[in-house]
Amino acid sequence: MLLKIRKREPIILNTVLFVMIGLFFLHVQYAYRTKLSAFSWYLLWATVKLYWPVIPLSLLSIWTAWTLRPSSRRFFSWIVSLICFFTLSGLYIDFNKVIVLALFFLAVIAHLLYQQLKFVLSWACYQSNYLKEDLFSPVLTKISGELKQGEVTHKFYLTNWDEHGMFIFFESPLKLKGKVALTINYDHLHFQGDGEVVAYSADFHGVGLKLNKNAPQVDKFFWSDFVQMSDELGLNPARLR
Repeated sequence: MLLKIRKREPIILNTVLFVMIGLFFLHVQYAYRTKLSAFSWYLLWATVKLYWPVIPLSLLSIWTAWTLRPSSRRFFSWIVSLICFFTLSGLYIDFNKVIVLALFFLAVIAHLLYQQLKFVLSWACYQSNYLKEDLFSPVLTKISGELKQGEVTHKFYLTNWDEHGMFIFFESPLKLKGKVALTINYDHLHFQGDGEVVAYSADFHGVGLKLNKNAPQVDKFFWSDFVQMSDELGLNPARLR
């Protein structure tokens, strides 16, 4: 499902910056090998003509990462692989230890960023867990709750969740932003939580929430207690469909 992102994690910005740094690295390593100034317009145009396939792929990688598309991991791995390929091709013609060392650190950082990007993209607040084409709307097994923002309360159904947050569905379109408080009702128990809106569906029926971690209390059940209980009961969000 197409989601609009309202708030992004730092790893998204880091991924975008890394792709830009990768482009700059290609230009600098080419300048280093040709013994020309990296700030030369002539060399910049020569770099564009030589490494032109990297540019459209970089733009796609930046756009998919910024919008948190599932394909962002694929495009990120492709752009890193292409940068490494072009750099290694240059090393085959003119070997240089400095470029080899820089390429090694580039590859290590890219691997760490890829793992972090993969981790964030798997969060429930960015995964609706339902489609318009599904037989049951939004899911077969409905876990209800109430969301409160200010003095207004809205009822919703829970469609996806994990320890980081949740994705919820409203019967009517609803535009939300900022901080919210909520209550999940399950098996005569009430689980409380608070967080903020980080994503929403294009039709405004679905909202992704990143929740804060609350300190355990004896007389209250919090969001973390619901996650723990659902794990113990084998209540998997994928089975709700």
